Amino acid sequence: MLNRGLQPTAAEPRALQARRDVAEIFTQKLAPLPPAPLDFSAIANWAPLPGRAELESLRDTAFSAAREYPQLRTLWRETVATALCSDRAARAIHADAAAVTAAALLHRVGESLTLAALLRSEAETGVILDAPSRATLVAHHAAEVAERVMRWWCIPAPIAAAALGWRRFGEFPTGPKNSAALYLGHLLAIEWLQPQICAPGIVASVAAEFGLEPATIAAARPDAELKTRLARLPGIAVHEPPWESQAG
Repeated sequence: MLNRGLQPTAAEPRALQARRDVAEIFTQKLAPLPPAPLDFSAIANWAPLPGRAELESLRDTAFSAAREYPQLRTLWRETVATALCSDRAARAIHADAAAVTAAALLHRVGESLTLAALLRSEAETGVILDAPSRATLVAHHAAEVAERVMRWWCIPAPIAAAALGWRRFGEFPTGPKNSAALYLGHLLAIEWLQPQICAPGIVASVAAEFGLEPATIAAARPDAELKTRLARLPGIAVHEPPWESQAG
């Protein structure tokens, strides 16, 4: 039954218009892509990551709003942690470690550029979207942005294939080894940095699909050396690393 006592409020049209304003500016900001921050064809010279200047260039380009927004700082930290973990995972399953590590530096680039455009659109309009709306927009655009980045930056095919294909490995475990290694490296990084959102036993389950012995996967997990290396990378807080704050 129609309740005639309820009338539309004036706030509803204003809210809808505000969301449209954010969406319009967001679309404009998402259209142009930044130039490539480093030469991804030079991965043979990385050990296993590029130098500090190159990493800073990547952060300032693909995660350009990381200085302003904690969400992007988290993405950057996860990205470099995944690169370090993926190097070990690739060696454990005999994948191309150099290509996998490079792909790990790009595996969240679509999300980072999309989220940066959205956050800046919100700041420009003064309208803050709710978390579900923000997540929906990022999920809708991130894959397409990532594909554009691979083409625009002329990313070599083996690197691009892993950077774009690692998510699908979770659905199709018989995929290419490079994507599999990146998927495993991503899980190791999440288990390390954000154990509260990592499904219990997921790393062991994926490792078992590769036929890896428990000792092998234990050796691939982050140790004190890897944690120290992460803390020294550009844009990573060194005064309170995430593994220490979560340990208690």
